[in-house]
Amino acid sequence: MNRRGFIGSVLSTGLASVVLPRTAARAQAGEIRIGMSAAFRGAAAGLGSELYRGAQAYYSEINARGGLFGRQITVVALDDG
Repeated sequence: MNRRGFIGSVLSTGLASVVLPRTAARAQAGEIRIGMSAAFRGAAAGLGSELYRGAQAYYSEINARGGLFGRQITVVALDDG
């Protein structure tokens, strides 16, 4: 590893140790809303519904374990037809 690469890795590690705890602390308030677009009507309605149900099941499991950084996850679905 050259000198420039070593200094860059040290600086990025130091920056991550400062930024990540602040980000995690800020993430404590509110909920996390994740949007998804799928077909809920028409020929592909079955696929869209199953995608939504699968996402909802996964996020419900995460929420049951306390959420992500203490925040609950909700799914907002949009029918793209």
